Amino acid sequence: MSQGTGSGDDIGPSDREALNRARYDATDAGSLLATVTVAISEVLDEDPMLLEPPLASVAEWDALEQLLTTQSSETPVIDYVAFSYRGLEIVVHGDGDVFIYDGE
Repeated sequence: MSQGTGSGDDIGPSDREALNRARYDATDAGSLLATVTVAISEVLDEDPMLLEPPLASVAEWDALEQLLTTQSSETPVIDYVAFSYRGLEIVVHGDGDVFIYDGE
C-alpha cells in the first residue's frame, strides 16, 4: 500500500482517467470498506458480496477510516492511500474521494 503526501493538488498516482469514482463520507452510516467494495464491484460487474478475495482481507479498513476521520477537512494529513486489487488500482484520497483505475 502506498501513501502520498504533498501539496494536496495531486489526484493520485497518475493523471489517467478513472474507471469509477465514489465518495466516502465519515458522517454517513456507511463504511469506507462498503464504499470501496461497491465501486470495485461496479467496475468488475460482480456482486459486491461475492468478490474474491474478500476486500476486507486486502487492507486495514479501520486504520484507513481512522486516518480519514481524524484529520481536518481543510488540511488533510494525507493526500491519498493506494493499493491494488485484482488488476485494479484503488486510490482513497484524504478528502474521501475514491478512484478506481486500471492497474495495468
